[in-house]
Amino acid sequence: KGTSSFDDNRLIQLSLVGVKPGANGKGVVVVMKLRSLQGKPTTCYLWITLHKNAPATLGSIRPRIHKNRYCPDLCMASIHVARAIPRSQKPVMVTRKRPLPPRAP
Repeated sequence: KGTSSFDDNRLIQLSLVGVKPGANGKGVVVVMKLRSLQGKPTTCYLWITLHKNAPATLGSIRPRIHKNRYCPDLCMASIHVARAIPRSQKPVMVTRKRPLPPRAP
């Protein structure tokens, strides 16, 4: 009664993974929370910027998350987000439609 611990309320995330688009619209930034520095909130986050192509980015995110023993749902969620970011950063090619020739009467 009256205890406020991690097991009771689950408000403090001990493991955290975030994937964001990189600066200038290029690359992917992976944010990970380090368990060893959880008592220091300002320095406990590790920011990794990846400027690779899409398959190489996914191939480098997956081992980093598994090596730090994050839960599998966080791993798959971050991979799905990382897969969508390079697609959204591609320039959109505008195709112009040619007007149809006039019909013969």
